[in-house]
Amino acid sequence: MRLAIAIAIVAAAAGCQDRCSEIACTADVESVMVTVTDADGTPVSGLIPVSSYQNGPAFFVDQELAAFVPGLYVVIDDGQRDIVNDDIIVFHASSATASATASFEVTASDCRCHIQKVSGPDTLILQ
Repeated sequence: MRLAIAIAIVAAAAGCQDRCSEIACTADVESVMVTVTDADGTPVSGLIPVSSYQNGPAFFVDQELAAFVPGLYVVIDDGQRDIVNDDIIVFHASSATASATASFEVTASDCRCHIQKVSGPDTLILQ
């Protein structure tokens, strides 16, 4: 009886691992983005964006996805999906005279195909 239960547990665990090996992730690049505006609501481009793990290191995020939309910045994208584990990401955008900072809770989707925003603002106001 114990052997049958042990075999069932091992088979179930193997089934979970096999499920992800059979899934093909899409080629889409998912990202968490935020718009930064001034106090009047005008989008502000040209800021220096920095993303970091809460109480951890900063990491590079390619801003190409947001390059053609004024005031839009990439907080994190699928390039970091393999190292995201229900993390808090701190995003900071600054110029020589002003800045905006916010926290975003992110997770990796099932089978780690894409990142997803759990919480965080859509817009930041430059202070």
